Amino acid sequence: METENLISNGLLERCREYMGDYWTLNKPNISVSVVTGGLTNSLFLLKIESNDIGNIPNSPICCLLRVFANIWSQEQVATNNVISTVLAERGFGPKIYGVLPGMEGRLEEFYFCRQLHTSEMIPNFDTIAEITGKFNRQTLPLPKNGNFLTNSMQGFLEKINCTPIKIEANKHNIEQLRNEVNWKEEIQWMGEYLRSIGSPLLLCHNDINESNLLLLTDGQLKLIDFEFVSYNYRGFELAQLFYECSITMTYPDYPYFKHSPGDYPSYEARREFVAKYLAVYQPGNIPCEEEIHSVVLEVEKMKIAVDLYWVLWAIAMAFTDDRFGYPEYAQLRIDLYRLEKAKLPIT
Repeated sequence: METENLISNGLLERCREYMGDYWTLNKPNISVSVVTGGLTNSLFLLKIESNDIGNIPNSPICCLLRVFANIWSQEQVATNNVISTVLAERGFGPKIYGVLPGMEGRLEEFYFCRQLHTSEMIPNFDTIAEITGKFNRQTLPLPKNGNFLTNSMQGFLEKINCTPIKIEANKHNIEQLRNEVNWKEEIQWMGEYLRSIGSPLLLCHNDINESNLLLLTDGQLKLIDFEFVSYNYRGFELAQLFYECSITMTYPDYPYFKHSPGDYPSYEARREFVAKYLAVYQPGNIPCEEEIHSVVLEVEKMKIAVDLYWVLWAIAMAFTDDRFGYPEYAQLRIDLYRLEKAKLPIT
């Protein structure tokens, strides 16, 4: 079988072993194709070719291979594998068919679906609020110290300071971005700022966007991709989600994203989302207008944290990946970060 260098034959054989049954015993031909939509990790569809499909009642005919990006450590990948497996058993995300050794990847159920379009986010706010509220109610044995954001930012910064630049076309932009701001000081300031907001710590997805919301053929919306899951501030979770209504991350032309500030949800749309979200997160409690308004303001204060987080992520990704306009995206987030910081009272 010709994999066209998408994955090695050795990796393909290990995938067969984990899928088992028909995949291993009958050695069918397997097609390998790239799945679009993954910006941090690489995604591949493995599928038994149609002329090799026989009576295989206990085996899926296809699966998704997720290959992890090098911005993650082995410890982070191992933790994510556990998180994804537990959440799958609770009905969140795809079934996990196999966890490959080391950093090789993970085999998951493949959904026949399409990603939500950015323009469909606000019309689906009621359903997304329900999904988010149910997810944030979950518990996992993870640290609950409120340090996820600053620790992650510091991890990205270490990559930025220590990783050789492999994408020559990004070199000039990366050097500018790396030196444009004293990132260490900004991260320290952000830690103090986050603690001042008083946003509650919940189990958060941290990356709810149109690419991670799949519309299945039966009309269901499914939340996927749990590599950023942690206990984090509620305000960050919702600020990230609202931001995604105005930033298309699947734009067809370079730099493959588009920022449309006018598409940011109105106050009324955010208020209605928060009202539904709180009702789902706190079953049996009807939130009052004062609580709803307070949460809407909390979320607005957290936009600056979303910007700084994705600035550093994008710079780190730009070192080794040219599938997306990471330098341009980092610059957008720097501009938004400065805009939000300028709104803060001078202390």
